[in-house]
Amino acid sequence: MNGNLLSTMLSTLTIVATFALASISEATLLNNGGNDELLVGGEIPGWDEIVGTTWTQRSASPSPQAGTHYFNPGAGANHELAQTVDVSAYASDIDAGVQFFDFSGYVSGWRDPGDTARIIVEYEDASAVVLDSWDSGAIYNPYDEAPTWQHLTHFQFAPVGTRQVQVRLIAARNAGTNNDGYFDSIQLSTYVSANTTILTFDTGQSNNADLSLSFGSNLSADIAGASVFNGGTPDIALSWAPSPNVLEIHQGAGFATVGDGKVLQLDLNGGEADPTVTFSVPVGIALRVNSLVIGHADDMTEPDHTWTITIAESGGGPTVFTHTTGTLDAGDAEPVAINFTGDGGIDYVLTFDDGGADHFRAGIDSLNFGQQSLTGTVILVR
Repeated sequence: MNGNLLSTMLSTLTIVATFALASISEATLLNNGGNDELLVGGEIPGWDEIVGTTWTQRSASPSPQAGTHYFNPGAGANHELAQTVDVSAYASDIDAGVQFFDFSGYVSGWRDPGDTARIIVEYEDASAVVLDSWDSGAIYNPYDEAPTWQHLTHFQFAPVGTRQVQVRLIAARNAGTNNDGYFDSIQLSTYVSANTTILTFDTGQSNNADLSLSFGSNLSADIAGASVFNGGTPDIALSWAPSPNVLEIHQGAGFATVGDGKVLQLDLNGGEADPTVTFSVPVGIALRVNSLVIGHADDMTEPDHTWTITIAESGGGPTVFTHTTGTLDAGDAEPVAINFTGDGGIDYVLTFDDGGADHFRAGIDSLNFGQQSLTGTVILVR
């Protein structure tokens, strides 16, 4: 679910539900997101021309999505406009895994012959190395067909190490002289997520001790191996499987690349069932699974392999998220951005499938999840 307000129109009935996503006021990050400011020396304030030099304002055919103008690439085959936002002020919350970024923008185009608009949002470190990105793909949205402006949205937690976010507007001409991929109302907001728990598995247990099968359940305060933010997840219970001798606490330098050397080891050397954690979610609450890190100890001697991580509705329901890692060798680790929000009152199962590799030196760390309250107000419109 994207944003703080869900509006569902049913004939003359409007239902408005407010989702508790943030406990700290939202900050809007982009400058001149609608291209409504006066041009300065013929240039668009706040934005850099990466490809093409004819970017300008437009105000008709179609009308702006909002405001008085929108972004028009002008003549030429390919154009790119970009704005880079410094988010280093949020570094501590980004690296804690609780800084949430919400993107919104609109694209449109000429009636024919199909010039396209594309938006990319890149999460970069201080050296502009891309840590993660979202790509809308090239979109042909002729303004004389509904919708005049197509709304694009994306939301996620910033990867650890993010220090700047770059928003790229890319227009491609397919015929004619002008490049008619249009953009308007480009917005990027950030806030600290409410009701978040991060499992670090630094429980203080000895190496190879079994994890408690209810570890991480109903947390509203920090415990050994888990940190809570902005209220934690008091309404969500966790159930881990299988047991015993599969889900083991492990500390040591061998897992330094996976986390801080303290991980949940996945000990699968005897044909055991794939490790799972079931999130039990009550009515009126929705589960968020945000991210985790998975990898192999640097002293692993077995062949390298991939992991497939899935989320499915409990009880054999549909799979709602799937990610297969790259091939991981000894000492390799991969941060996995999940960014999944479930339906209210639905239980979900997170599964770690090693494809039958049956290795015993894999581990996970920094499992980041949260909850959202679905309480709200019903408004009747006559």
